[in-house]
Amino acid sequence: RSPRSIGALARLLAITNRRRQAFKMLHDLEALAKDRYVSPFEFALLHFALDQIDESQQWLSKAIDDRTFELLAIKADPRYASLRAHPQLAPLIARVGVVAPPASYTVQMFG
Repeated sequence: RSPRSIGALARLLAITNRRRQAFKMLHDLEALAKDRYVSPFEFALLHFALDQIDESQQWLSKAIDDRTFELLAIKADPRYASLRAHPQLAPLIARVGVVAPPASYTVQMFG
């Protein structure tokens, strides 16, 4: 199992109020990180989904300091809108050196 898939499933559990299972998967992810690379962004997203904003902020700061690849889309991807809107995380996200698309920009996935 990849860290990304574990993180995604754990976030799904967190946002569907299956917090105990989400915390178990968080611990699984932490154990996995002892043996292989797990992006700090995965931890930031999972802690955010668990409403642990201070922890999310710490991991997001680490992801920014590490210049984590996943941050390329943080200012544009609609999946991260709630992170961008959070008053405690917005100043960190502003540090990311990518440009957000104009508000009038719409994404057309297919067609």
